[in-house]
Amino acid sequence: MHDSVTCPNSAPRPHTVLAFWRQHWQWILIAMFGVAGVCFGACGYIKYFRGAGQRRSVLDICYFVLHLFVIESGEVSGPVPWELQIARLAAPLAAAGAVLKAGVVIFHEQLNALRLCFAEDHVVICGLGRKGMQLVEDFRRNGDLVVVIESDEQNDRIGLCRDLGAIVLAGDATDEAMLRKARAQRAKYVVAICGGDETNLGIAVRCHQLLRQQASVSDGTVRCFVQVVDLQLCRLLRGHPIFTETSDRFQLVLFNGYENSARSVLRDHPLDSCRITPDDARQVHLVVVGFGQMGQSVLLQAARTAHYANGKKPRITIVDL
Repeated sequence: MHDSVTCPNSAPRPHTVLAFWRQHWQWILIAMFGVAGVCFGACGYIKYFRGAGQRRSVLDICYFVLHLFVIESGEVSGPVPWELQIARLAAPLAAAGAVLKAGVVIFHEQLNALRLCFAEDHVVICGLGRKGMQLVEDFRRNGDLVVVIESDEQNDRIGLCRDLGAIVLAGDATDEAMLRKARAQRAKYVVAICGGDETNLGIAVRCHQLLRQQASVSDGTVRCFVQVVDLQLCRLLRGHPIFTETSDRFQLVLFNGYENSARSVLRDHPLDSCRITPDDARQVHLVVVGFGQMGQSVLLQAARTAHYANGKKPRITIVDL
């Protein structure tokens, strides 16, 4: 069985300061208010006590500054320095913002856990690289519930996924418990698109085991799309019984990005674009520069589709350094 996973064309997002700000701007603002509260509070208290003729230790100043975060100004009366006035506003805002943000995070996690408890016919995407992010955008645009499993908790795309409404789980997608948490057994699509073929195939195996353990007649078919970069491995695996087995609700589909790209190139730019007729004396000549995986895929796709009206086979030239 063979199929492909399509996704919209979009440029990869670079790891920039702008991307970091977009993901963490709320915490950055809270930190800025907190730093302002500490700095202006310390300066304000030092100026205040000097003006009042009182000597205070560093620990005393720190103690009074901490009180600002709970809306207390301690032993302050009379004229107040402007620095302390700013600190009186900034410190409580930082404290309130931190509490509110923490509450939102906790509520959001609980809400996602509740959504997962009842999730059905959703999409599970394992791996949040460039292609994984494109798939998240595509499925969310179609209105699907998307659950992402990503091992790198520092991945800049996690925040973007959550902004799109996807649920992100941090963990190893080859772990059966993680797939169960994502309710892969009730999903309509599971896409394994991590960095290595071994990892992607491991996800498929765990997913198949999970479905066999929790098989139900009323459950629908789960289509598991697995990216395999190695062309030879991809061709070998397609002959495995797991790809032709139809007795269970698990449907495994291999896809290769190079094959898909080669298919798209030759579909959009056919070798016989000038329309060869039965009495045409011309012969198609394909020149492949570079014989890596992409070059091999183009050659194989051309061999599959190079059937022309005049019956002449194409001429192939390979240039590989």
